[in-house]
Amino acid sequence: MINRRLIDFLSDGRFHSGSEIGGLLQVSRAAVWKQIKKLTDFGLIVHAVPGKGYQIPGGIDLLDAEKIQAGLSPSVVSGLGGLMVLDAVESPADLALSEFKRIGGVNPFLVAAESRVLGKVKYGRGRHTNFGSSLDLAVASEWSGEVGGLSSAALSVVATLKVLESLGAGVGSGLNGKVRWPADLMVSEKRLGGVDVRLESVSSGRQVLVLGVRLWVRSSSYMRPNEEGAACLQDVLGLKSVLRNPLSARLFESLLEVVAMDEVAIKSTLEKWRRYDCLRDREVMFDSAGRSVKGYVLGIDEVGRLRLETSEGISAFSPADTGGLVQVD
Repeated sequence: MINRRLIDFLSDGRFHSGSEIGGLLQVSRAAVWKQIKKLTDFGLIVHAVPGKGYQIPGGIDLLDAEKIQAGLSPSVVSGLGGLMVLDAVESPADLALSEFKRIGGVNPFLVAAESRVLGKVKYGRGRHTNFGSSLDLAVASEWSGEVGGLSSAALSVVATLKVLESLGAGVGSGLNGKVRWPADLMVSEKRLGGVDVRLESVSSGRQVLVLGVRLWVRSSSYMRPNEEGAACLQDVLGLKSVLRNPLSARLFESLLEVVAMDEVAIKSTLEKWRRYDCLRDREVMFDSAGRSVKGYVLGIDEVGRLRLETSEGISAFSPADTGGLVQVD
């Protein structure tokens, strides 16, 4: 387990000596080093400088369930089935779904995580994404809408647009974000984050919609190699910090808006894709049904499928048809 008390103490971004930390935790300086090592196991960068002590560069804004809930509208709060904030989880979407089912599958359940568990390394220790550098959120809710047989394609597009518009409204016009089919958030040809959509049938013909969003927030200078190359809100906007709790609340609101959409609202939102599409008229290649497909992107159709002009004509593909899209030009 990660020591939250230690992170809280180091969250100001200043140096704190080993003796100072030892006094706080009532442990020896050797034990302090072990606790610091655990933080780095979670992907959190901690500077250790002789004569100065330990520092989380840039400080850190920890996720807090009460702060997130305070940023939600009263109507959303009154209808929630629960909100859970965790230090680490393998899949926020899986957890949101299981908790939604556990509480009876009526009210939406929200999950936010500081990091993801990526697997095991030596001696059974977990390998994690960078703690506190991103937002990893998920919503599970009952879904009563019907948009035809390609619901997941349309919902992926709609949820991505909703998240992007929420970011633009919340962090300023300097974002200049784009979207890459089906669910990537882009800035200056770099991936800022992505949206995941899952539609699952449950008993009595009911469906559960699970929406997730992962967004890079903290400056890339504080990220470890496994997460380098991503665009980060802090860098893109030139800010010293981005407050993740109010941003989490705003993104949760956007995802819940998607849950509440009817077919008319979904199709109206789909029409906005052209404005943000970073692939339109570009040549791409992806795998479909075991073969490589190459062509020029024409946009999306009325149900969110990618329209591609190939040597064989114009075809439309849903996310399930593709095994990874690569931009050629």
